[in-house]
Formats: sequence, C-alpha cells, structure tokens
Amino acid sequence: LQEKLEDAIKRIGTLEDRITILEKSLSTYQTTEQGSLITAARNQAPEKELQIDLNLNFNEKKIGEFGLAWLGNLVLLFGITFLTEFIASKGYNSVSSLVGFASVAGIFMISYRIRKTLSHMSYMFEILGYLLIYYFTFRLHFFTGDPLIESKGIATAILLLASSIQIFMAAHKKSELFAVLGIIFLVFTSIVVNDTNIMLLLSAIAAACSLFLF
Repeated sequence: LQEKLEDAIKRIGTLEDRITILEKSLSTYQTTEQGSLITAARNQAPEKELQIDLNLNFNEKKIGEFGLAWLGNLVLLFGITFLTEFIASKGYNSVSSLVGFASVAGIFMISYRIRKTLSHMSYMFEILGYLLIYYFTFRLHFFTGDPLIESKGIATAILLLASSIQIFMAAHKKSELFAVLGIIFLVFTSIVVNDTNIMLLLSAIAAACSLFLF
C-alpha cells in the first residue's frame, strides 16, 4: 500500500510539472501573439495615415483645380464685360471693343501656355475665350446705341463665322460642351437677326449639328 501511495504521489508531481510547462508555453504564445498584433497595428497605422493624407491632398487638388477654375473664370468673365461696358458707357465704343478682343487674345495666350501643366484650367480659359469672342462680336452691331458695324448683314456674317469656329472646335476636340456653346450661338444669332428665312436655315443647321456632334 505504501508503494502504491508513493507511486501516486510521483505521478501527481509529474502531472503538476507538465501542467506548469503547458502554462508557461501558453503564456509565451499569448505574449508573442499580442506583440505581433501590436507590431502589425503599428506598421499599418502609418499606411492608413498616409492614405488619409493622400485622399486629403487629392480632394484639395480637385477643389482647387476644378471648383476654383469655374469660379475664377466666372469672375473674370463678369470683370471683363463690366470693364468694356464701362468704357462704352463713356462713349468710347471702339476702345471698348479693342480692350475686349485684346482680353480674349490674352486669355487664349494664357490657355496655350498652361495647357500641359494645368490642362483643366486651360480648357476653362478656352471656353471663356470663345464666349467673349461671341459677346464682343455681337456687341459690334446689336444692342448698342452706336454700333461700330452699321451693316446688319456684315454683323450677322461675323456672328455666323464665330459660331462656325465654335462648332468646328467642338468637332475637332470632340467636346460636347463646345458643341453646346456652338449650337446656342447659332440659335441665338437666328433669334436676334429677326428674319424668318435666316431663322429657319440656322435652326436646321443647329439641328444637324446636334445630330452630328452628339
């Protein structure tokens, strides 16, 4: 009986030793796993911060290049038209037209110079330039007390030329926005000319351009 008791005590001691070894192994594994998770989280944190910074920089660039481009061009449009109208109101119609077309030339020059570095801004300047070309051409005869071009026919021909250039550029650049502007120019010209035959002809041309360009 004493031998059996001693043998049972030895077995219990061996079992306790094994349990202690298992506990140490489990503790070491948990510590290693937690350390790996913490290290992985620390490694991922800079990547997430970098991704957030890239997203913020992209959004800022998008707002600056696209949103401010529209806003700046609108301000420039109203500024140039106000300046030319102010000069015309003082009785200097020829100077007003000269300033207007000189402004258009400057806008196209800037658009050409920045076409590679700021492509969207260059595109917006082009749109602004063609809008101002039509506006200043329109003001040579229509809706002015002292027209520089007395002949309505010549003024209409110049307006049609400006509209045709716009439509040609729309086809060349494959731009729907340019096409919309060209068609609007044609329709507006047909309205202000106030001639039934010309209105019918220009309306047909505008419809044909719509089918071709869209």
